[in-house]
Amino acid sequence: MLLDDKFPDTYIHWGNFRLKNNDIIGAFSDFNKAIALKPDNASAYNYRGNANIERGSMQDAIKDYTKAIEINPEYASAYYNRGLVLTDLGKVTEAISDFEKAAQLFQDRGEEDSYKDAKVRLQELHSKT
Repeated sequence: MLLDDKFPDTYIHWGNFRLKNNDIIGAFSDFNKAIALKPDNASAYNYRGNANIERGSMQDAIKDYTKAIEINPEYASAYYNRGLVLTDLGKVTEAISDFEKAAQLFQDRGEEDSYKDAKVRLQELHSKT
């Protein structure tokens, strides 16, 4: 399928569709195209981070989430996603920091369900320390 190069978000949506259908290579291609078209697109890095998790590349996922946060320091989902990876890697202190930031941002935006989820993650991590 040919997508319009004027709309990098189309590649992100298509990449998410492919990722949900286990087409990781296609998803990477779409996320990379979105980044090439608009290098300051935090969402493209966040979603490519998700694709990295699917292929087991946790360090690459962390790099993508970190890049998304550098571009948009208010990107709650990127903090949350990076916190998940850090938790899996046993980096509890860093994960706590990311979940605290995610919870604050979710709460500030009125995203109650996401806020509650981040708080549950924090409680789980605090019980391990």
